[in-house]
Formats: sequence, structure tokens, C-alpha cells
Amino acid sequence: MCAALALALGPSLAGCAKGARAGGTVVEDEPAWSTREGRDQVRLDVVNTMIDAGTPESALRLIGDMRKEGQSGLDLDLAQARALRELGLLDDAAALLQTGVKRHPRDPRVRMQLGILRMDQRQVSSALEHFKVAARLDKENPEAWNNLGFALIASGKPDEAVDALRQSLQLDASPVQTRNNLGFALVAADRVDEAWRVFQAAQGPAAAHYNVGVGLEMSGAAEAARARYRKALAAEPGYGPARTALDRLAAGPNPAEDSPETP
Repeated sequence: MCAALALALGPSLAGCAKGARAGGTVVEDEPAWSTREGRDQVRLDVVNTMIDAGTPESALRLIGDMRKEGQSGLDLDLAQARALRELGLLDDAAALLQTGVKRHPRDPRVRMQLGILRMDQRQVSSALEHFKVAARLDKENPEAWNNLGFALIASGKPDEAVDALRQSLQLDASPVQTRNNLGFALVAADRVDEAWRVFQAAQGPAAAHYNVGVGLEMSGAAEAARARYRKALAAEPGYGPARTALDRLAAGPNPAEDSPETP
């Protein structure tokens, strides 16, 4: 869900474009960053870039300065909640987002963030409800459907998860992450052959067998998982994750570390 770290700390191309002619003289458009609103947006972009770059403490300091100067609004609240979540301050982030839900009940972004936060807190039923609302409010957002599918898997509703994840892929077929989540949902729904095809299309045969094994292990089918890990090694003898998984199973029953992913 996070944007790539590609922010240019300066005027945008639109801010540098030339305007219409007036009386034969070229009138320069006013750069966006020269207005209060433009400066606020630039600083908000900087805040989000800091969070994406792994420096939430710096982001919170800048947010504090912005609030002292009178800047407010949902976008700033969402950025602050993200920074708090990155620092592990989940209760503080939740309080901010719950206020956001009350003030902006029809904004899907608040529901999305609160759902992710609830998943972090292992409050799956609460997360599921927030993701359902987000998908209903923003039907064209593939991330909303992917997150809903993730929560449905965690809630033990794999068939519903398959529907949500297929909806996400109809809107955007490119994310390997979403395709893998669909594969895990299919394994949980006991549609293993179909899951293998989904995984194989995304990552190749060795990774496909391994991911099916992970899904089976998550479902408690350790022997079936072992067979899949061996198939992964047969397809690619040097495939390390499968070897590690077999060693782990030989050492004793432990849950697989891999799992479906949020964006």
C-alpha cells in the first residue's frame, strides 16, 4: 500500500508549466508550492516518504511541527497513524483512526488502515468488518479486495476469500502478492491443484510446490506439506526454502513462517 520512495523535494512539473498568453505576454502559472495549500501538500508528501523510508520518528517530529502551524485534516491523521503503527504504538494509532472513522465514516482509507492495524493486533473479526466496509465504499480498489481476502482466509472462510481475491485480480492482475494470497485461499479451500496452477503462474514450479506446502502446513497437513516440499526440491534441487521447511518439520511441529500477505 505504500508508495515508492521517489519524491522530488521541489516544484512539480505542473508547477513549472507555462500559462496562457495575456496581451502577448507569457504568464507563468504560480508554482503549487508557493501557496499555503501547496506547501502543506509538499510537507505531507515528505512525511509519507519518511515513513516509507523507515524513519517514522522523523515523520512524527515533522507532523508535530505541521500541527503547531495549524495544519490538520484526514490525510495528516492517516500519516500520523501510519508512523505510530511503524513504531509499534498500536493503541495510539487505533485511537486516532477510530476518531477518523467517526468523522469520516464514508472514507475507505480510514477503514483500510484500521483493518490492517487490527490484523497486527490479531483482532481478526474486527479487521474483517473494516475491510468489508472499505471494499464496499471503494469497489474499484484492488487493494481493498486483497485485504478483504486476506482477512477472510484468517477467519477460516477460504471460499469467500477466493471470490474477494479474484475480484482484486480482475481490477489489477499484476500483483504477485495478491496471486499468492489467492493460492493460499485455494489450498485452504482444499482446491490444491488449482492453487498450484495459480502459484506456478506467478513464480514457477519450485516456488509453486513450496507455497502449496506452506498452505498445507498452515492447515495442519504436515505429511502432505512434506511431499510438496520434496517436489519443490525435485523441480529445483537448490531451492533453499523447501530444504529449510523439511529440516524444520524433521525437528518438530512448528507452524510455517510464510503466510498470505496484505499489500
